[in-house]
Amino acid sequence: MVPNLLLFWIRGAPLRFLSNWLLESSRARTSVGADTLTRFTHPPACDLVNERYSPITVMQQFYAKVLRAGSRWLQVLEKYVNDPTLWPEFKHRFRRHIGQCMCEINRRHSSRFRKWNWWLARLVDNRLPWAERVATAEAALAAYVRRCCMEEDYARRLMAFKFMEDVVSMMSSTAQLVLLSIYWSVNLTTALAECEHARNHHLLHNLNGFHLFAANCANADAKAMLGATGQNTKSNLTVTAAGVSQNDCKKKA
Repeated sequence: MVPNLLLFWIRGAPLRFLSNWLLESSRARTSVGADTLTRFTHPPACDLVNERYSPITVMQQFYAKVLRAGSRWLQVLEKYVNDPTLWPEFKHRFRRHIGQCMCEINRRHSSRFRKWNWWLARLVDNRLPWAERVATAEAALAAYVRRCCMEEDYARRLMAFKFMEDVVSMMSSTAQLVLLSIYWSVNLTTALAECEHARNHHLLHNLNGFHLFAANCANADAKAMLGATGQNTKSNLTVTAAGVSQNDCKKKA
C-alpha cells in the first residue's frame, strides 16, 4: 500500500509552508536596514488578513488541488495500490482525511484571523482598494456599537480611543501610524513552540503514560524557567502533608 511517509508529506506540506512563512515574517519584523525597507513594506500581520497574499489561502488552495478530480497527487498514490479493487475505498478515506485537515485549518487559522484583533490590520494595508478599507472601518464601528460582535478585549480597547471614533479618524495619519506600530510589533514566530516541542520530544514513547508525560513536561519547563532567571537558590516555601508552611508564606508575601 501507500507508504506513510508520502501520506504524511501531503498532509503536512501546508503546515510546513506556514511554519517557514512565520519564521520569515519574524525575521522581517526584527531585521533592520535597506533589506527590510525594500522587501517588507507591510507588517506580516497584514498578509494574514489579505486574501491575495495570505499563506492561509495558499494552504487551502493546496488541499483543494489534492481533493479535486484528476489531481496528480491522487494519480501518484494510485500507483502504490496493488489491488485496483481497493483504490476506490482508499481514495474515499484519503479525501475524507484531507477534507478534515482543511476544515481544521479553517477553524484554527482562517476563522481566528478573521477576528477583529487581526482584522483591523486591513485598515493600514494600502494594497487593498480604498473601498474595502472603508468597509472594514464601517464594519468595525458597527461591531463595536453592538458589543456582541467584538469579543476580543484588545480590539474593543483600541476602538475606544478618540482616533477610532469614526471612519475619517480611523483613516487619518494618526490612526494609521498607531496601527502600523501595533501590528509591526506583533511577534509571529513559532520559535517558542518549537523549543518546547524539542525539549519534551524525548518523553513521547509508548511506555510513558499521559500523567507522567504531563508531570515531566511541567518539571522540564520549570527547570528551564529557573535557569533562564538565574535563580539557583532553593525556595523558602515548605510543602508538607498539612499544606504550605504559614511562616514561609508570610516571608514570601
